[in-house]
Amino acid sequence: MHLQATERLASEAGVTVEEMAKGRYKGVALRRPGSPEEIAATIAFLAGPASAYITGAAIPVSGGTPVGL
Repeated sequence: MHLQATERLASEAGVTVEEMAKGRYKGVALRRPGSPEEIAATIAFLAGPASAYITGAAIPVSGGTPVGL
C-alpha cells in the first residue's frame, strides 16, 4: 500500500520513485520507512511478558516522524 502511494505520487510529480521516497522521508528522523518486521516486533513486545508493567501508554512506532506528517 505504501509503495503504491509513493509510485502514484512519483508518477503525478514526474519524478522517480526513489526521488519521491527520498523527499517523503526527509521529515523522518531515521530517513526511511518502517518495516513490517519492526511493527511486528513492537506488537510482540507489547503482547509478551516483558511489557507486563506497562499500562495506558502510547508507544509511537514512527521512526521519529513528526506528528501530522
